[in-house]
Amino acid sequence: LTGDDEAVISVAWGLDGDRVYAGSGLRSILAWDLPSDWADTAGTGLSPSHQTTVPDADEPNVVQLALVPDSGLLVAATFGGQAYLLTEDPLRVIEGPLRHENVTFGVAVDDTGNRLAVAAFNRVAVWSTGAERRGRPAREQTIVADAPDVAFTPEGALLTVGPTGRVAHPTPYPPSPG
Repeated sequence: LTGDDEAVISVAWGLDGDRVYAGSGLRSILAWDLPSDWADTAGTGLSPSHQTTVPDADEPNVVQLALVPDSGLLVAATFGGQAYLLTEDPLRVIEGPLRHENVTFGVAVDDTGNRLAVAAFNRVAVWSTGAERRGRPAREQTIVADAPDVAFTPEGALLTVGPTGRVAHPTPYPPSPG
């Protein structure tokens, strides 16, 4: 695959398996629509089908990419603590920046596509991103955690992973009252 002179920092497969996304320096996000025989075309220099940049990013490196299930949306996060929602086709920014207080290390979208978690060095921010939202994604919660990476379990619980590899017990999400 060709298309960017900057180092590729993050990649994500399209949910249908026919597209691959790459985030790089200089705020670039590239997408390649892969032919059905793509494995046989290695070394042929396939050019990107789509390309865009995230606007006004404080830090140019797109360090995390995640697809939102059943939505046609892609999440891109920069090292500088900003997240963006993009449409997959055409590839363009439709929302952002969603700002975080610290350096971004991890991004996760729950299985329903309704929540986005962005992990920084010492906290996790959670936004509503799904069909139930109206307008701009709503920041639901900031969780103080030693969590440079994050994931949602299939049941929707938030799971954090610390820099020493310590996995925090899943936190039901949304949190139970009281």
